[in-house]
Amino acid sequence: MSKIVLLSLCYLLGISTVKSQNSLNPSNLKIEKTFELPEKYVMDFFFMADTLKVPIGKIYTTIVEIDEKISTTTKVKMNKLDVQWVDSTVVNSSNFKPIYHSSVNQQREMVLIFGKKITGFYKDKATDSNTPILEEHSLSFFDSNFYPHLIKLLPLQNGFTTTISIFDYNPKSKVGVMNATIKNTKLIVMDFKGEQRKVWKVNTTNDISDNKSVTTFYIDKLTKKTLKQITETEQGQLVMERERLD
Repeated sequence: MSKIVLLSLCYLLGISTVKSQNSLNPSNLKIEKTFELPEKYVMDFFFMADTLKVPIGKIYTTIVEIDEKISTTTKVKMNKLDVQWVDSTVVNSSNFKPIYHSSVNQQREMVLIFGKKITGFYKDKATDSNTPILEEHSLSFFDSNFYPHLIKLLPLQNGFTTTISIFDYNPKSKVGVMNATIKNTKLIVMDFKGEQRKVWKVNTTNDISDNKSVTTFYIDKLTKKTLKQITETEQGQLVMERERLD
């Protein structure tokens, strides 16, 4: 179980798909509402298979704005394991263009600095190898770690679909700019902690799984906050559920 969870966390904290620049990116982004900051919340993280529910841990997210920059920090604390994942992203407040990204866990440590070129490093803790990062790019994109937050601000409506240009560093594939894809959007009523809420059910897929794996976001229509996120796996569902709406 723990191996499945650790491998899946990489996917949950950054979702990516195919390359294209006809997609949504910082240069063509138009949104009507921005974040109500600061925001700080906790999500329960668990695994579901049929009626079996296995608690995994908790995910702590903090979003703040300082000097026209938005900083997001996500910490994943695992139950019964001395394991913590920490991802931090800094983006421009006006168009969410990426500035900085760092990711630290028991397997690796990575830093990305975005400018005319993308620089940084990737350290594999298992092999103790350190790989310098120097990526040339000519496309406009969002950071993959910011992608789940961006979805909440899009003009969601029934049938809404789009592709979103993102950058996701993978030392094995060496592919950087890709697309995240929203396949469908539907307004539903969902029970959340005993309260009936109108939410946007947003289905996303990714090219890594040949569009077979689906991650669904449940975003509160009134507050634009994500109440639940479900990722389908061969073994079952990885679920992130907000502790409370406040």
